[in-house]
Amino acid sequence: MKARRFRTHWVALLVVTGAWAQSLAPLCFPFNEASGAVARTFYVALNGNDAWTGTLPAPNASKTDGPLKTIEGAKGFIRKLKSGGRLTGPITLFLRGGTYRIRETLVFTPEDSGTSEAPITYAAYRNEAPVVSGGFEIRNWKQTGSTLETTLPSGTHFQELYVNGKRAVRSRHPNVGYFRIVGPGDPSEGQIRNEPFRYEIIVKPEDLRDWENLTDVNLTLFHTWNASVHWLKSVNLAEHKVVFANPSRYLGKYGEKNSRYFLAWIPTLALAVNTTGIARLVRPRRADPVGA
Repeated sequence: MKARRFRTHWVALLVVTGAWAQSLAPLCFPFNEASGAVARTFYVALNGNDAWTGTLPAPNASKTDGPLKTIEGAKGFIRKLKSGGRLTGPITLFLRGGTYRIRETLVFTPEDSGTSEAPITYAAYRNEAPVVSGGFEIRNWKQTGSTLETTLPSGTHFQELYVNGKRAVRSRHPNVGYFRIVGPGDPSEGQIRNEPFRYEIIVKPEDLRDWENLTDVNLTLFHTWNASVHWLKSVNLAEHKVVFANPSRYLGKYGEKNSRYFLAWIPTLALAVNTTGIARLVRPRRADPVGA
């Protein structure tokens, strides 16, 4: 699309990842007032229903009509208007306050765009604050001594945990501070912009163990001015080597030595939060991880 067309028509691409949550700001498509088209307003609310018309800001007394329920439902609703030739004027879709939970990436494409005569606006309703969140609530906690525990469904993956609005620290190795690498391992055969990148680091032998839940462990490696996160593929105790599932370009480019790193366990099956706020993985049929 040429830049000059932005004067009358914006095509928006919005991506909301599963781990991102943010108060929703208006997504606006400019309105060509000269068109004189009739504007329409629709609503989305947590107590709505995607089978309703979406023309009411709240459910009616008989609970037979009211706002739509989900952003995906609203997208589908607007797409049907377009495909049916009923997108004839400006549309404003208001999100009522509350947290809208999503489990997949939310994407707006040109298919969701309006036209210069019929722009589409997604906006917060009045002074309310809708939030789009990729997080989910963990319920059914039980207390064992000073620890709260719960069991998660198999296949649950996440990297962040908030307890009462505060970010919890996942169990890590070491508990405090960092380890230092000896240096990068052998260069891989692959290239990134003609620069070798590394899948391996050499570490001190006392810092390395052959962890049982290896694929659940990630390693945060600090470079000169940034950091990279790597999932583990294997460890070689004899050669004091850690092999990454995803490579590091910085190690290959700069050959860093003595860089800081620590390891963390991604909770995937069961979780416990102790009184110090440390989240730790509790694997069935295995010893607790180092540093937990």
